[in-house]
Amino acid sequence: MDNERAFVDEVVIKVKAGDGGDGVISFRREKFVPKGGPDGGDGGKGGDVILVGSSEINTLVDLYFQKEYRAGRGEHGKGKNMKGKDGEDIEIKVPLGTVVYDDETGELIAEILQEGQKVVVARGGKGGRGNARFKSAKHQAPRIAEYGEKGEEKILRLELKLLADVGLIGLPSVGKSSILRKVSAAKPKVAPWPFTTKRPILGMVKLGDFSYIVADIPGIIEGASAGKGKGIDFLKHIQRCAVWVYVLGYEYFEGSLVDEYETLKREVESFKERFDIDRPRNELIVVNKIDLPDVEEKFEREKGMLKKMGEVIAISALNGDNIEFLKRRLAEHVKSVKERREFKEKSIVVMQLKPVDRRWKIYRNENLIVIEGEDVETLVDRTVFNTQDSLDRFKEILKRWGIIDELIKMGVKEGDTIVIGGMEFEWTGM
Repeated sequence: MDNERAFVDEVVIKVKAGDGGDGVISFRREKFVPKGGPDGGDGGKGGDVILVGSSEINTLVDLYFQKEYRAGRGEHGKGKNMKGKDGEDIEIKVPLGTVVYDDETGELIAEILQEGQKVVVARGGKGGRGNARFKSAKHQAPRIAEYGEKGEEKILRLELKLLADVGLIGLPSVGKSSILRKVSAAKPKVAPWPFTTKRPILGMVKLGDFSYIVADIPGIIEGASAGKGKGIDFLKHIQRCAVWVYVLGYEYFEGSLVDEYETLKREVESFKERFDIDRPRNELIVVNKIDLPDVEEKFEREKGMLKKMGEVIAISALNGDNIEFLKRRLAEHVKSVKERREFKEKSIVVMQLKPVDRRWKIYRNENLIVIEGEDVETLVDRTVFNTQDSLDRFKEILKRWGIIDELIKMGVKEGDTIVIGGMEFEWTGM
Protein backbone atom coordinates (compact mmCIF):
# COMPACT_ATOMS: atom_id res chain seq x y z
CA MET A 1 0.00 0.00 0.00
CA ASP A 2 1.65 3.26 -1.12
CA ASN A 3 1.49 6.61 0.72
CA GLU A 4 -1.55 7.85 -1.19
CA ARG A 5 -3.47 4.67 -0.38
CA ALA A 6 -2.35 4.73 3.26
CA PHE A 7 -5.35 6.85 4.15
CA VAL A 8 -8.07 4.26 4.83
CA ASP A 9 -11.41 5.65 5.98
CA GLU A 10 -13.62 2.55 5.92
CA VAL A 11 -12.96 -1.02 6.96
CA VAL A 12 -14.89 -4.13 8.03
CA ILE A 13 -13.50 -6.19 10.92
CA LYS A 14 -14.54 -9.28 12.88
CA VAL A 15 -14.41 -9.16 16.68
CA LYS A 16 -14.86 -12.04 19.12
CA ALA A 17 -15.07 -11.51 22.86
CA GLY A 18 -13.75 -14.19 25.16
CA ASP A 19 -15.96 -17.04 26.39
CA GLY A 20 -16.54 -17.31 30.11
CA GLY A 21 -14.77 -20.06 32.02
CA ASP A 22 -16.75 -23.03 33.36
CA GLY A 23 -17.77 -23.40 36.98
CA VAL A 24 -16.59 -26.53 38.74
CA ILE A 25 -18.13 -29.18 41.00
CA SER A 26 -15.84 -29.80 43.96
CA PHE A 27 -16.14 -30.80 47.63
CA ARG A 28 -13.76 -30.15 50.48
CA ARG A 29 -12.94 -32.73 53.15
CA GLU A 30 -14.54 -31.72 56.44
CA LYS A 31 -15.99 -33.74 59.34
CA PHE A 32 -19.75 -33.72 59.89
CA VAL A 33 -20.34 -31.80 56.61
CA PRO A 34 -22.10 -33.74 53.79
CA LYS A 35 -19.43 -34.73 51.26
CA GLY A 36 -17.16 -32.21 52.96
CA GLY A 37 -19.19 -29.24 51.71
CA PRO A 38 -19.19 -27.72 48.22
CA ASP A 39 -16.19 -25.56 47.30
CA GLY A 40 -16.33 -25.42 43.51
CA GLY A 41 -15.26 -21.99 42.24
CA ASP A 42 -16.76 -19.87 39.46
CA GLY A 43 -15.26 -19.55 36.00
CA GLY A 44 -13.66 -16.26 35.02
CA LYS A 45 -15.36 -13.70 32.79
CA GLY A 46 -14.32 -13.59 29.13
CA GLY A 47 -12.38 -10.56 27.92
CA ASP A 48 -14.09 -7.65 26.14
CA VAL A 49 -13.19 -6.17 22.76
CA ILE A 50 -12.78 -2.40 23.24
CA LEU A 51 -12.27 0.44 20.75
CA VAL A 52 -10.20 3.35 22.07
CA GLY A 53 -10.16 6.85 20.56
CA SER A 54 -6.65 8.14 19.81
CA SER A 55 -5.47 11.43 18.32
CA GLU A 56 -2.15 9.79 17.49
CA ILE A 57 -3.60 8.13 14.40
CA ASN A 58 -5.73 9.57 11.59
CA THR A 59 -6.45 6.53 9.44
CA LEU A 60 -7.92 3.03 9.77
CA VAL A 61 -5.02 1.53 7.84
CA ASP A 62 -3.88 -0.78 10.68
CA LEU A 63 -7.32 -2.40 10.75
CA TYR A 64 -7.15 -2.78 6.96
CA PHE A 65 -4.29 -5.27 7.40
CA GLN A 66 -5.55 -7.00 10.55
CA LYS A 67 -9.27 -7.68 10.31
CA GLU A 68 -9.91 -10.15 13.11
CA TYR A 69 -9.58 -9.53 16.85
CA ARG A 70 -10.13 -11.95 19.74
CA ALA A 71 -10.17 -11.27 23.45
CA GLY A 72 -8.98 -13.82 26.04
CA ARG A 73 -11.10 -16.65 27.40
CA GLY A 74 -11.90 -16.82 31.12
CA GLU A 75 -10.21 -19.63 33.03
CA HIS A 76 -12.27 -22.44 34.56
CA GLY A 77 -13.02 -22.40 38.27
CA LYS A 78 -11.16 -24.66 40.72
CA GLY A 79 -11.73 -26.31 44.06
CA LYS A 80 -11.27 -24.47 47.36
CA ASN A 81 -13.63 -21.77 46.04
CA MET A 82 -10.97 -20.56 43.62
CA LYS A 83 -12.43 -18.37 40.88
CA GLY A 84 -10.93 -18.71 37.41
CA LYS A 85 -8.90 -15.77 36.11
CA ASP A 86 -10.81 -13.33 33.89
CA GLY A 87 -9.85 -13.30 30.22
CA GLU A 88 -7.74 -10.39 28.98
CA ASP A 89 -9.52 -7.53 27.23
CA ILE A 90 -8.23 -6.45 23.83
CA GLU A 91 -8.07 -2.72 23.05
CA ILE A 92 -8.02 -1.46 19.46
CA LYS A 93 -6.94 2.13 18.82
CA VAL A 94 -9.03 4.05 16.28
CA PRO A 95 -8.79 7.68 15.10
CA LEU A 96 -11.10 10.33 16.49
CA GLY A 97 -14.14 10.66 14.26
CA THR A 98 -14.65 6.91 13.86
CA VAL A 99 -18.26 5.80 13.50
CA VAL A 100 -19.01 2.15 14.33
CA TYR A 101 -21.83 0.13 12.77
CA ASP A 102 -23.00 -3.47 13.06
CA ASP A 103 -22.26 -4.56 9.49
CA GLU A 104 -24.96 -7.23 9.48
CA THR A 105 -27.86 -5.08 10.75
CA GLY A 106 -26.64 -1.58 9.79
CA GLU A 107 -27.28 -0.47 13.40
CA LEU A 108 -25.21 2.46 14.70
CA ILE A 109 -23.19 1.32 17.72
CA ALA A 110 -21.07 4.37 18.59
CA GLU A 111 -19.26 7.50 17.47
CA ILE A 112 -15.79 7.97 18.90
CA LEU A 113 -14.92 11.65 19.13
CA GLN A 114 -12.91 12.05 22.33
CA GLU A 115 -9.33 11.24 23.26
CA GLY A 116 -9.15 8.07 25.33
CA GLN A 117 -12.85 7.28 24.92
CA LYS A 118 -13.49 3.56 25.29
CA VAL A 119 -16.38 1.66 23.72
CA VAL A 120 -17.01 -2.02 24.41
CA VAL A 121 -18.10 -3.42 21.04
CA ALA A 122 -18.18 -7.12 22.05
CA ARG A 123 -18.75 -8.22 25.63
CA GLY A 124 -17.06 -11.20 27.16
CA GLY A 125 -19.22 -14.08 28.38
CA LYS A 126 -20.03 -14.46 32.07
CA GLY A 127 -18.19 -17.16 33.94
CA GLY A 128 -20.18 -20.24 34.91
CA ARG A 129 -21.03 -20.66 38.60
CA GLY A 130 -19.42 -23.43 40.62
CA ASN A 131 -21.37 -25.67 42.96
CA ALA A 132 -20.49 -23.58 46.03
CA ARG A 133 -22.90 -20.97 44.66
CA PHE A 134 -25.82 -23.42 44.65
CA LYS A 135 -25.63 -24.47 48.29
CA SER A 136 -28.89 -23.89 50.18
CA ALA A 137 -30.71 -25.20 53.22
CA LYS A 138 -32.42 -27.71 50.94
CA HIS A 139 -29.30 -28.69 48.98
CA GLN A 140 -26.30 -28.93 51.30
CA ALA A 141 -24.17 -30.79 48.74
CA PRO A 142 -25.33 -29.69 45.28
CA ARG A 143 -23.77 -31.32 42.24
CA ILE A 144 -24.58 -28.37 40.03
CA ALA A 145 -22.31 -26.13 37.96
CA GLU A 146 -22.63 -23.99 34.85
CA TYR A 147 -20.69 -23.71 31.64
CA GLY A 148 -19.31 -20.27 30.85
CA GLU A 149 -21.34 -18.01 28.59
CA LYS A 150 -20.20 -17.50 25.02
CA GLY A 151 -18.58 -14.14 24.26
CA GLU A 152 -20.22 -11.86 21.70
CA GLU A 153 -19.10 -12.14 18.10
CA LYS A 154 -19.74 -9.36 15.61
CA ILE A 155 -18.88 -8.07 12.18
CA LEU A 156 -18.27 -4.32 12.47
CA ARG A 157 -18.01 -1.61 9.83
CA LEU A 158 -15.84 1.31 10.90
CA GLU A 159 -16.14 4.57 9.00
CA LEU A 160 -13.87 7.56 9.60
CA LYS A 161 -15.33 11.05 9.29
CA LEU A 162 -12.61 13.62 9.82
CA LEU A 163 -12.86 16.00 12.77
CA ALA A 164 -12.11 19.35 11.15
CA ASP A 165 -13.47 22.85 11.79
CA VAL A 166 -13.16 24.02 8.18
CA GLY A 167 -13.71 22.00 5.01
CA LEU A 168 -12.31 23.21 1.68
CA ILE A 169 -14.72 22.15 -1.08
CA GLY A 170 -13.90 22.61 -4.76
CA LEU A 171 -13.38 21.05 -8.17
CA PRO A 172 -10.13 19.15 -8.82
CA SER A 173 -7.03 21.35 -9.23
CA VAL A 174 -8.70 24.51 -7.92
CA GLY A 175 -5.84 25.06 -5.47
CA LYS A 176 -7.22 23.75 -2.16
CA SER A 177 -3.92 22.06 -1.32
CA SER A 178 -2.05 25.29 -2.00
CA ILE A 179 -4.42 27.15 0.32
CA LEU A 180 -3.87 24.55 3.05
CA ARG A 181 -0.10 24.92 2.71
CA LYS A 182 -0.38 28.69 3.07
CA VAL A 183 -2.71 28.81 6.08
CA SER A 184 -1.27 25.88 8.06
CA ALA A 185 1.80 23.75 8.64
CA ALA A 186 0.45 20.92 6.46
CA LYS A 187 2.50 20.02 3.40
CA PRO A 188 0.18 18.43 0.82
CA LYS A 189 1.55 17.84 -2.67
CA VAL A 190 0.98 20.66 -5.14
CA ALA A 191 1.88 20.85 -8.84
CA PRO A 192 1.52 23.31 -11.74
CA TRP A 193 -0.50 20.84 -13.84
CA PRO A 194 -4.01 19.40 -13.47
CA PHE A 195 -3.68 17.40 -10.29
CA THR A 196 -5.97 16.44 -7.45
CA THR A 197 -5.51 15.28 -3.87
CA LYS A 198 -6.39 11.60 -3.54
CA ARG A 199 -7.10 11.66 0.19
CA PRO A 200 -8.29 14.23 2.75
CA ILE A 201 -5.47 16.13 4.47
CA LEU A 202 -5.69 18.05 7.75
CA GLY A 203 -3.77 21.15 8.76
CA MET A 204 -3.84 23.18 11.98
CA VAL A 205 -4.03 26.97 11.86
CA LYS A 206 -2.85 28.94 14.91
CA LEU A 207 -3.82 32.56 15.53
CA GLY A 208 -2.55 33.67 18.92
CA ASP A 209 -4.11 31.38 21.53
CA PHE A 210 -6.83 30.15 19.15
CA SER A 211 -6.39 27.29 16.74
CA TYR A 212 -8.61 25.44 14.30
CA ILE A 213 -8.28 22.53 11.87
CA VAL A 214 -8.74 22.82 8.11
CA ALA A 215 -9.45 19.79 5.88
CA ASP A 216 -8.50 19.69 2.21
CA ILE A 217 -11.30 17.57 0.75
CA PRO A 218 -10.31 15.83 -2.54
CA GLY A 219 -11.81 17.40 -5.66
CA ILE A 220 -15.59 17.11 -6.04
CA ILE A 221 -16.91 16.37 -9.52
CA GLU A 222 -20.44 16.72 -10.86
CA GLY A 223 -22.48 13.70 -9.74
CA ALA A 224 -20.34 13.17 -6.62
CA SER A 225 -23.36 13.16 -4.30
CA ALA A 226 -24.77 10.21 -6.26
CA GLY A 227 -21.51 8.31 -5.85
CA LYS A 228 -19.78 9.29 -9.10
CA GLY A 229 -16.03 8.96 -8.79
CA LYS A 230 -15.32 8.74 -5.06
CA GLY A 231 -17.81 11.50 -4.33
CA ILE A 232 -19.53 10.14 -1.25
CA ASP A 233 -16.21 8.89 0.14
CA PHE A 234 -14.98 12.49 0.00
CA LEU A 235 -18.15 14.41 0.86
CA LYS A 236 -18.73 12.50 4.09
CA HIS A 237 -15.67 14.20 5.57
CA ILE A 238 -17.37 17.62 5.57
CA GLN A 239 -20.25 16.49 7.81
CA ARG A 240 -18.80 17.72 11.10
CA CYS A 241 -17.11 20.88 9.78
CA ALA A 242 -18.26 24.14 11.36
CA VAL A 243 -17.42 26.10 8.19
CA TRP A 244 -17.78 25.02 4.58
CA VAL A 245 -15.53 26.95 2.17
CA TYR A 246 -16.44 26.78 -1.52
CA VAL A 247 -13.18 27.31 -3.40
CA LEU A 248 -13.64 28.67 -6.94
CA GLY A 249 -11.21 29.52 -9.73
CA TYR A 250 -10.78 26.25 -11.58
CA GLU A 251 -9.05 27.49 -14.73
CA TYR A 252 -10.23 24.53 -16.84
CA PHE A 253 -13.92 25.09 -16.01
CA GLU A 254 -15.67 26.41 -19.11
CA GLY A 255 -18.50 28.18 -17.29
CA SER A 256 -18.56 31.22 -15.02
CA LEU A 257 -17.56 31.38 -11.37
CA VAL A 258 -21.27 31.42 -10.53
CA ASP A 259 -21.74 28.21 -12.53
CA GLU A 260 -18.78 26.68 -10.71
CA TYR A 261 -20.26 27.62 -7.34
CA GLU A 262 -23.70 26.31 -8.24
CA THR A 263 -22.19 22.99 -9.41
CA LEU A 264 -20.50 22.51 -6.04
CA LYS A 265 -23.51 23.76 -4.09
CA ARG A 266 -25.81 21.37 -5.93
CA GLU A 267 -23.64 18.35 -5.05
CA VAL A 268 -23.30 19.35 -1.39
CA GLU A 269 -27.03 20.06 -0.98
CA SER A 270 -27.90 16.73 -2.57
CA PHE A 271 -25.48 14.99 -0.22
CA LYS A 272 -27.03 16.78 2.78
CA GLU A 273 -30.50 15.57 1.80
CA ARG A 274 -29.38 11.97 1.31
CA PHE A 275 -27.58 11.79 4.64
CA ASP A 276 -29.82 14.07 6.72
CA ILE A 277 -27.05 16.49 7.74
CA ASP A 278 -28.56 19.31 9.76
CA ARG A 279 -26.38 21.21 12.21
CA PRO A 280 -25.35 24.88 12.56
CA ARG A 281 -22.54 25.95 10.23
CA ASN A 282 -21.29 28.94 8.24
CA GLU A 283 -20.43 29.03 4.55
CA LEU A 284 -17.87 31.10 2.72
CA ILE A 285 -16.90 31.59 -0.94
CA VAL A 286 -13.19 31.87 -1.73
CA VAL A 287 -12.03 32.75 -5.24
CA ASN A 288 -8.48 31.45 -5.64
CA LYS A 289 -5.93 32.06 -8.42
CA ILE A 290 -6.87 35.73 -8.63
CA ASP A 291 -3.33 36.21 -9.98
CA LEU A 292 -4.43 34.58 -13.26
CA PRO A 293 -5.85 37.07 -15.79
CA ASP A 294 -8.78 34.81 -16.78
CA VAL A 295 -9.84 34.24 -13.16
CA GLU A 296 -9.38 37.91 -12.26
CA GLU A 297 -11.51 38.94 -15.25
CA LYS A 298 -14.28 36.50 -14.27
CA PHE A 299 -14.20 37.75 -10.69
CA GLU A 300 -14.43 41.42 -11.59
CA ARG A 301 -17.36 40.66 -13.87
CA GLU A 302 -19.23 38.41 -11.41
CA LYS A 303 -18.35 39.56 -7.90
CA GLY A 304 -21.66 41.39 -7.55
CA MET A 305 -23.61 38.16 -8.20
CA LEU A 306 -21.29 36.13 -5.98
CA LYS A 307 -21.73 38.53 -3.05
CA LYS A 308 -25.48 37.95 -3.24
CA MET A 309 -24.77 34.27 -2.59
CA GLY A 310 -22.60 34.83 0.48
CA GLU A 311 -19.39 36.32 1.82
CA VAL A 312 -16.68 36.32 -0.85
CA ILE A 313 -12.91 36.57 -0.40
CA ALA A 314 -10.53 36.72 -3.38
CA ILE A 315 -7.03 35.32 -2.80
CA SER A 316 -3.94 34.02 -4.51
CA ALA A 317 -2.52 31.00 -2.70
CA LEU A 318 0.48 31.17 -5.03
CA ASN A 319 1.42 34.75 -4.13
CA GLY A 320 -0.08 34.82 -0.63
CA ASP A 321 -2.51 37.64 -1.48
CA ASN A 322 -5.21 38.05 1.21
CA ILE A 323 -4.16 34.84 3.02
CA GLU A 324 -3.81 36.46 6.44
CA PHE A 325 -7.26 38.05 6.09
CA LEU A 326 -8.69 34.65 5.12
CA LYS A 327 -7.14 33.03 8.21
CA ARG A 328 -8.70 35.66 10.49
CA ARG A 329 -12.14 35.38 8.88
CA LEU A 330 -12.10 31.60 9.13
CA ALA A 331 -11.24 31.86 12.82
CA GLU A 332 -14.15 34.26 13.37
CA HIS A 333 -16.55 31.95 11.53
CA VAL A 334 -15.42 28.91 13.52
CA LYS A 335 -15.89 30.76 16.82
CA SER A 336 -19.30 31.99 15.69
CA VAL A 337 -20.56 28.52 14.84
CA LYS A 338 -19.25 26.95 18.03
CA GLU A 339 -21.02 29.62 20.08
CA ARG A 340 -24.27 29.09 18.14
CA ARG A 341 -24.41 25.37 18.49
CA GLU A 342 -26.77 24.55 21.30
CA PHE A 343 -24.70 21.62 22.55
CA LYS A 344 -21.10 20.63 22.59
CA GLU A 345 -20.78 17.68 20.27
CA LYS A 346 -20.00 14.68 22.43
CA SER A 347 -19.11 11.13 21.69
CA ILE A 348 -22.20 8.96 21.63
CA VAL A 349 -22.57 5.32 22.48
CA VAL A 350 -25.80 3.76 21.30
CA MET A 351 -25.11 0.17 22.30
CA GLN A 352 -26.64 -0.74 25.65
CA LEU A 353 -26.65 -3.92 27.71
CA LYS A 354 -29.01 -6.38 26.10
CA PRO A 355 -32.16 -6.94 28.16
CA VAL A 356 -32.87 -10.49 29.23
CA ASP A 357 -35.36 -11.92 26.78
CA ARG A 358 -37.79 -14.29 28.51
CA ARG A 359 -39.90 -14.67 25.38
CA TRP A 360 -40.06 -18.11 23.85
CA LYS A 361 -42.22 -20.03 21.43
CA ILE A 362 -43.10 -23.70 21.13
CA TYR A 363 -44.22 -25.47 17.99
CA ARG A 364 -44.37 -28.96 16.51
CA ASN A 365 -42.08 -29.90 13.65
CA GLU A 366 -43.09 -33.34 12.38
CA ASN A 367 -42.44 -35.67 15.36
CA LEU A 368 -40.47 -33.11 17.34
CA ILE A 369 -41.48 -30.34 19.75
CA VAL A 370 -39.22 -27.32 19.24
CA ILE A 371 -38.68 -24.58 21.85
CA GLU A 372 -37.04 -21.37 20.59
CA GLY A 373 -35.95 -18.24 22.41
CA GLU A 374 -32.62 -16.58 23.17
CA ASP A 375 -32.85 -16.95 26.92
CA VAL A 376 -33.96 -20.60 26.99
CA GLU A 377 -31.26 -21.49 24.45
CA THR A 378 -28.66 -19.76 26.63
CA LEU A 379 -29.90 -21.79 29.60
CA VAL A 380 -29.29 -25.00 27.65
CA ASP A 381 -25.80 -23.85 26.60
CA ARG A 382 -24.78 -23.14 30.19
CA THR A 383 -26.29 -26.14 31.94
CA VAL A 384 -24.06 -29.10 32.81
CA PHE A 385 -26.38 -32.08 32.32
CA ASN A 386 -24.18 -34.84 33.74
CA THR A 387 -25.70 -34.71 37.25
CA GLN A 388 -29.26 -35.22 38.48
CA ASP A 389 -29.05 -31.99 40.50
CA SER A 390 -28.34 -29.98 37.35
CA LEU A 391 -31.16 -31.67 35.46
CA ASP A 392 -33.61 -30.98 38.33
CA ARG A 393 -32.57 -27.31 38.37
CA PHE A 394 -33.05 -27.09 34.60
CA LYS A 395 -36.59 -28.46 34.86
CA GLU A 396 -37.38 -26.09 37.74
CA ILE A 397 -36.37 -23.06 35.66
CA LEU A 398 -38.50 -24.23 32.70
CA LYS A 399 -41.42 -24.62 35.09
CA ARG A 400 -40.87 -21.15 36.56
CA TRP A 401 -40.87 -19.61 33.08
CA GLY A 402 -44.17 -21.33 32.20
CA ILE A 403 -42.67 -23.61 29.55
CA ILE A 404 -43.62 -26.86 31.31
CA ASP A 405 -47.26 -25.77 31.61
CA GLU A 406 -47.33 -24.90 27.91
CA LEU A 407 -45.89 -28.30 26.97
CA ILE A 408 -48.59 -30.05 29.03
CA LYS A 409 -51.27 -27.92 27.32
CA MET A 410 -49.89 -29.06 23.96
CA GLY A 411 -50.40 -32.69 25.03
CA VAL A 412 -46.76 -33.69 25.41
CA LYS A 413 -46.45 -37.46 26.05
CA GLU A 414 -43.82 -39.61 27.66
CA GLY A 415 -41.13 -40.43 25.11
CA ASP A 416 -41.71 -37.26 22.99
CA THR A 417 -38.53 -35.54 21.78
CA ILE A 418 -38.09 -31.89 22.67
CA VAL A 419 -35.46 -29.76 20.88
CA ILE A 420 -33.94 -26.63 22.42
CA GLY A 421 -31.04 -24.89 20.72
CA GLY A 422 -29.95 -27.96 18.82
CA MET A 423 -30.04 -30.26 21.88
CA GLU A 424 -32.60 -33.04 22.14
CA PHE A 425 -34.39 -34.11 25.34
CA GLU A 426 -36.77 -36.99 25.97
CA TRP A 427 -39.92 -36.06 27.92
CA THR A 428 -40.25 -38.29 31.01
CA GLY A 429 -42.90 -36.24 32.83
CA MET A 430 -42.52 -33.96 35.80
